[in-house]
Amino acid sequence: MKKEGPLYEDSQLKVTLLQDFEGNVVSGEDHELHITSSESRYIIQRGILAQIAGTSRDRLPDLLDRLHPLMLYDLEKNNLTPDSIGVACCQAYMEEQRRFELWNKQNEELIYESH
Repeated sequence: MKKEGPLYEDSQLKVTLLQDFEGNVVSGEDHELHITSSESRYIIQRGILAQIAGTSRDRLPDLLDRLHPLMLYDLEKNNLTPDSIGVACCQAYMEEQRRFELWNKQNEELIYESH
């Protein structure tokens, strides 16, 4: 697959589609969460990005702990909170949906043009 920019990025966190070490997307359905200050990376499997984005703040720590038992420790060590992961995943999910809608619209236009 081709290279794609991050779905979300700030000074502490980055969410991307799952990539190889050269930055090429290897899965259009799985994601990676990068904690930039520690160089930690967590794979977020298909469907989990949307689940994190839709989880209430009070339940988010439990969900993150079930997904990756060391994530909460890593967040605390890097002065981050579960809320920061929730915001990053919510923004990334919205960007992913925006890109999908754009891709879908472009493909519809190609189909109409070919007929």
